[in-house]
Amino acid sequence: MMHEIPFWWYLLIARWQDIIEIIILSSGIYYFSLWLSYDKQKPLALSLYGYCFALIATQLMNLSTIYLLLVILCPLVFSVFILLHQETIQKNFIGLHAIQPVQKPTNDWIELAVRAALTAAGDNKTVCYLIEKKDDLSMLVNTSQLVDAPLSLSLLKLITTSNLYQQDKMIWINSHTKIKGYNTDWIKNSVDTWLTKDLQMQDQWVQDALFFSTKTDVLLVKCIPTTRTYTIIAGGKHKEHLSAQNTCIAIKQYLSSSHSLPGDFHAQFTKTTSSQKTLS
Repeated sequence: MMHEIPFWWYLLIARWQDIIEIIILSSGIYYFSLWLSYDKQKPLALSLYGYCFALIATQLMNLSTIYLLLVILCPLVFSVFILLHQETIQKNFIGLHAIQPVQKPTNDWIELAVRAALTAAGDNKTVCYLIEKKDDLSMLVNTSQLVDAPLSLSLLKLITTSNLYQQDKMIWINSHTKIKGYNTDWIKNSVDTWLTKDLQMQDQWVQDALFFSTKTDVLLVKCIPTTRTYTIIAGGKHKEHLSAQNTCIAIKQYLSSSHSLPGDFHAQFTKTTSSQKTLS
């Protein structure tokens, strides 16, 4: 009579080769699941864990037919899995390529950008800045007018007074405080499927900004000509009707912070503006 193999027998490590295999496989699964966990739209990592759990459970329960079927279909399942989420995974992959400035820029450019937007508002023109923090946005946006020049007040005025300038698009500023270009727009595919009904009532630029700010650490600043106030969006959060002074404070606070998770921006800004009111 054959004895049933106990459960703990599967956990025995008999050779040094077993240790190497366990380290390699565990590292591969860990980094792959870590990569998938960057997706905030759909639970990709949970799907991976569920499939691995099904493989382990069917093996331990001696469900050989189901286990063999799962093993055979594994390449097909993962191919379909990646195909269904290729757009989201691509954005997450791009967001992982952080860019580091050669030298830390001063904060003077923030006041210049805010002042230029307010000057344009006086001419009844809308200005929206797309500001990089660490994530490279080159694969997420289209820019019809490339500049790639250091930010200055004269350059911003030249752009906003140009006949080529389109108010419904953005001025792209990278982490080196260079103006990469203007008339910049998002590369959109399935943004609307993520938005809730409440967000769909917002203006289109707000919907787009809220979506892409949950995927990257981008900061968007827009000056509204009718009210001469600013709207800031970062980390899936947005604040409206800000003065020029509070806008500068909020931008500096966000860019100088090491955090880029959704919700951190709101907490930082609330703390900053509260202390500003106390001082005044």
